[in-house]
Amino acid sequence: MLVQRRRFDILPEMLEVYRDLLLQAQGIAIAEVTTAVELTPAEQQAVQAQLSKAVGQQIEMRLRVDPSMVGGLVARIGDWLIDGSVESQLRNLRASLAR
Repeated sequence: MLVQRRRFDILPEMLEVYRDLLLQAQGIAIAEVTTAVELTPAEQQAVQAQLSKAVGQQIEMRLRVDPSMVGGLVARIGDWLIDGSVESQLRNLRASLAR
């Protein structure tokens, strides 16, 4: 059907959506984690354990490096946003000092 309608190019996206649904059915949450630098395997395990503890589910992490970040990490798990970035912490500090 995809070939007939010349939509074969969306097959990788369809596979990713199917995989996400399969993980969700197995009770595994997907965490999109963005960091300033690449994490070591030990750091990845520590982050995965903390996120799993926070949401009460097993976590599959999808890592992304964003060199524009100063430091820390940002994790998105479904509707949750866990912002542990240095920029966010500085913004919060600035706001509390301005009071």
